[in-house]
Amino acid sequence: MTETGVRFTCSGCGATLPSDSVTPFVCPNRAGSSAVDHLIERRLPALSAAHGTTIDACASHPFVRYRRRLASYAVARAAGWSDARFTALVGALDAAVAAVDGHGFERTAWRELPVAVGLRVQAKLELTGVAGSHKARHLFGLMLWLRVQEALGRLPVRPPLAIASCGNAALAAAVVARAATWPIRVFVPEDADATVVQRLHALDAEVVICPRAPGTPGDPTVLRFRAAVAAGALPFCCQGTDNGLTIEGGETLGWELAEDLAGSGGVDSLWVQVGGGALGAACWRGLRDARDAGVGDGLPRLMTVQTAGAWPLGRAWLRFVAELLQRPDLATVDLPACSRSTALHPPIPGLADDAADQATPALATIAAAAHARWAAERAVWAPRLAVHWRSYMAPWPTPPSSVAHGILDDETYDGRALVEAMLDSGGWPVIASEPYLARTAADLATHAPVTPTGAAGLAGLRQMWDDFGSANGLGTRHAVLLTGLDRAKDDSP
Repeated sequence: MTETGVRFTCSGCGATLPSDSVTPFVCPNRAGSSAVDHLIERRLPALSAAHGTTIDACASHPFVRYRRRLASYAVARAAGWSDARFTALVGALDAAVAAVDGHGFERTAWRELPVAVGLRVQAKLELTGVAGSHKARHLFGLMLWLRVQEALGRLPVRPPLAIASCGNAALAAAVVARAATWPIRVFVPEDADATVVQRLHALDAEVVICPRAPGTPGDPTVLRFRAAVAAGALPFCCQGTDNGLTIEGGETLGWELAEDLAGSGGVDSLWVQVGGGALGAACWRGLRDARDAGVGDGLPRLMTVQTAGAWPLGRAWLRFVAELLQRPDLATVDLPACSRSTALHPPIPGLADDAADQATPALATIAAAAHARWAAERAVWAPRLAVHWRSYMAPWPTPPSSVAHGILDDETYDGRALVEAMLDSGGWPVIASEPYLARTAADLATHAPVTPTGAAGLAGLRQMWDDFGSANGLGTRHAVLLTGLDRAKDDSP
């Protein structure tokens, strides 16, 4: 096969896959009971003069504008494709998506929201995207990879696709699969929205209902999905740990966000709702790569938001920070209580006093100390985080519940990237309360029909602003992602 120049490496154990791999989705060492976070990441070849710069400023379609950041593009060019041929593939697949969903991919809006006096919030509106959320970006990128491999004769048959999802990801996957006329099996929970299930059937997806088995930890849909992949299905999902290339398509949102931020003067903090973690991980990687390519002046502080119903990412962050700061008492902090307090729960001498004196969130004090230690010793601690990830991240022990049901993942599958991003930027995990989650979505109804899940990042920001105001130390300029169309309130045709 042709040498593509693309490299596939596990960021957890260091294993490499051949550059001509047809399905370089998971690390071959993941099958064991290791605590390592096995995550395949792709490294692209340096752009040649013939391939041009990173961004095609003349193009508006995200997968054309940022095509030179795609592994599928690098593979196609290495195999002799012209730039025009790859662009034509994107256009044809996009047209097929539009025929199924009513429209294809386009750059989504960047808008300032009227939220509170003295607080400036700008939002990326991922409600007008394909299938009503950001999820289709991940999956369109995966489908481009599969179509290139198929065109090169490396995928002679079409194995069924598989995905586990409670809603938006399932819809996005079914839309893209239908556009590509590729069979797909969707694993959904027992309480999946009836309207979503009906739409999945209309898209010719095979729907598999997955009840919880008493005493079996983990999301039953993910367990069934992984069994299907083991039996030969292709992981067509939004979890980087189950398909490392899914992050790449989501990075187009990060690159767009980087350009939006550069054009509006930047922000102090970016607030991202977290379920499985791919949204935040893809956005952060896109922002980071855009910065390295000269787009924008720097990175904002990353603030992640979960619910009191399940906060596996927050728990993992606390467990790791407890080791980082050599303060084992931090591992038992009540994160929901501390999100709204200047005192730690349970009280921790020294840290709690400092937080109270500054009238800032208690978690901000922990985050500042962790950020400083991490910055000084990152080369030591980053490998430890990867190698011992499963000692920090574990399935949530009880069936989670929240009005923001779309971020109730039992695990934050792409959580390591988010823990690293928070430590790099000085951010921390926030827990949004149920009243704020519901109220924020309701208040946004006149601006954007978004679900409590899709508005959770903004809910966390509003809650902190109401509790601490300008004393929170985060500044007054913030960005949020509004994802997840509330179809019950959507008036579009």
